[in-house]
Amino acid sequence: MKAILLSSVLFGATANAATLAAKRAAACCDTLQQQLPGKVFLPNSPEYQEQQSSYYSALASQHSPACRVTSTSAQDVSTTLQTLKAGECQFAVRSGGHMQYSNSNNIDTPGITIDMVGMNALNISADKKVIGVGPGNRWGAVYDALAPDDLIIVGGRSNTVGVGGYLLGGGISHLNSQHGFAAQNIVNYEIVLADGSIANVNDTNPDLHTALQAGSTNFGIVTRYDLATYPRQGYDDIHGCSS
Repeated sequence: MKAILLSSVLFGATANAATLAAKRAAACCDTLQQQLPGKVFLPNSPEYQEQQSSYYSALASQHSPACRVTSTSAQDVSTTLQTLKAGECQFAVRSGGHMQYSNSNNIDTPGITIDMVGMNALNISADKKVIGVGPGNRWGAVYDALAPDDLIIVGGRSNTVGVGGYLLGGGISHLNSQHGFAAQNIVNYEIVLADGSIANVNDTNPDLHTALQAGSTNFGIVTRYDLATYPRQGYDDIHGCSS
């Protein structure tokens, strides 16, 4: 009898927790729709369905968040993160959407997915030594942007791989022997920290800069990677240096 009562209590507590989490997620989605009009999509919208079907892995597509937030700027990500924290809502972050592991870039209800695939700006510095890469890019687009200036970077070996997960995971490249891992060639991170503040992390913040190069997704949400570029000469025959 005691076992039955305990089981009933545990089941009730679990059900109540799930109900509370669902209410929190609905409230977070509602608030975000007001804060970011036209950028928050619910499961019955075509935009939600299109984003769900755009993952590389079918496993990722099977997760169904309470809503999807399409961020187009660091400020969008900051606003979203602060709202999710205040509302105690779980979330996942998607950049290129290539990672195959369950829950790596998508989440089930009552979670919410921050989708950064629209953050795909590519800006080469005036001196051609650095390219700013939005996290929604895939490597093929990055190489195409560098080609007119005969430049390369330490990047992915497949043009279809997204930049975000690759760079936060270290980054194996055909150029590792010459220039190290891809993450070692990131000269600056634009990042939204846990408190929602937007920071630029580089060699003036050596501890955090080093941590980001080896710490995966544990320190914030990166909204731009500034990568060192190199002359293309001598690398034309290496797969992954062109699209």
